[in-house]
Amino acid sequence: MQSNIPLRKHQQQEGFQPMKKAERTARHSVQQSNKKQWLSTSPTSNCVILELPWNIMSDIFFRLPFKTIATCRFVCKTWLDFISHPDFAAPYSAITPLQLMLGASIPQRTLHLVELEQVPPTHDSVHKNDEHKDEELLFSASGKRFITAKFSLSSISIAERADGKTFSRSLPRSCTTVNSCHGLLYLSEVKFCNLSVIYNPITGQYIRIPKNTGDAGSRRVSGFGFSSMSKKYKVFQLCYPSGRAWVNTIGSDSWRRSCCSTNPTEDSEYCTFIDGHVFWLSVSQKQQLDFVFSFDFETERFGRLELPPHLVKERKSGTSLMTMGELRGCLYVCNVGFRNPIDIWALKEGSAWTKELVVETCGRYRLPTMSGAYWPIKRLPDGDILMFCNIRIISQSAMVPYNVATKSSRYYKIYRVNTQLPKAPLVPIVFIPNFVSFKALMGNNVEVLNVSSSVAAPGLPSDRQPIQAVWVSCFSHVASYKNVGRH
Repeated sequence: MQSNIPLRKHQQQEGFQPMKKAERTARHSVQQSNKKQWLSTSPTSNCVILELPWNIMSDIFFRLPFKTIATCRFVCKTWLDFISHPDFAAPYSAITPLQLMLGASIPQRTLHLVELEQVPPTHDSVHKNDEHKDEELLFSASGKRFITAKFSLSSISIAERADGKTFSRSLPRSCTTVNSCHGLLYLSEVKFCNLSVIYNPITGQYIRIPKNTGDAGSRRVSGFGFSSMSKKYKVFQLCYPSGRAWVNTIGSDSWRRSCCSTNPTEDSEYCTFIDGHVFWLSVSQKQQLDFVFSFDFETERFGRLELPPHLVKERKSGTSLMTMGELRGCLYVCNVGFRNPIDIWALKEGSAWTKELVVETCGRYRLPTMSGAYWPIKRLPDGDILMFCNIRIISQSAMVPYNVATKSSRYYKIYRVNTQLPKAPLVPIVFIPNFVSFKALMGNNVEVLNVSSSVAAPGLPSDRQPIQAVWVSCFSHVASYKNVGRH
């Protein structure tokens, strides 16, 4: 049974391209929204740039890349207030390229924020005489040629009560990133969801989600999203096996009962927020392998979508690995079969699955598919596609650009990215940077906590160390990656 869940159309021009239509439109909206002096209080600095009117300041800042804007937040409080103001931050996010974070599945103690740049000419010819060499040019978390940490997270703590006292504890090692929404990451404990936070990796702020005491002891599936009609952020929990659902509106200290699900799932994988819905896959029960499950944050109802029949057959036979995510505003599933091409299916309007792309795995650089999972990250301006690859059997990750016209690909290993467990696979987290403060997004009822600037907590074992966000400078072999927008 299929449910008709509307998905938004992909906007043709979303990337940051100077002097393009999207930028001019965003700038115009900022200028029209605030004709007065760009801050309600006069600048206290003698810096001339702080005396400029709002439209001039916004015009200057709109020309700056994401990393520069993030750094400008630390110049002074006046610049921080300007960059965090919704009239600037919201339009800027609309034209900012998608960003990619990498983190271990469990325990998730470090998040690597990566950026793509054009590879220096010397790198381009490193292996030109040996086509079978692995090209280890990308994604090093350490080394002199790479940028080290720019933003660090210390302990993200959760308040708990015991024996009439309140104390704080750090996120347990079973916490991981469930999904992202508007640049905010939802981190929660798997299986029981006892501890949860909403975290903004750009601002270094987070808010705690109150513990749900209903249906104690039940396994849960949860997700975080936004209702465009009510303008509210929400977290849901679906209990197994009862099918009872609970919803917390961010800013409220309590959970309320919502509609029940007739098809509760025991687990969830690849939670993805798109257009007011969270989608996920389930792998624990064979009869649930046929479907993609969903939750609507406006109606607070559950649904499910049938997968293409031959994908279901491969999933049930265990001969393929499937991932799911968002690509160009549509839900996609990426299916990888042993020694078969990689099939990417997209869910178009009307709940119809369409085969979007077939990635050939043979050629000059043969792509490994045995125990390999692939995530399409973004479409490039020339129609090519950038994918993230995880070969679980050998704990190896890579970035894979695929040329659609020539049906060729390159395989760039990701190395020296430390995880707490030697064989913990890296998972990609795609998000849009959000500079707006939590209170501006969710109201004054939320308690906003700031992450400490310390990198490590002395005296804690490795699996209890605080989460860290690390910037990694990455070099791409394909020149078209430079200044890539959101595609």
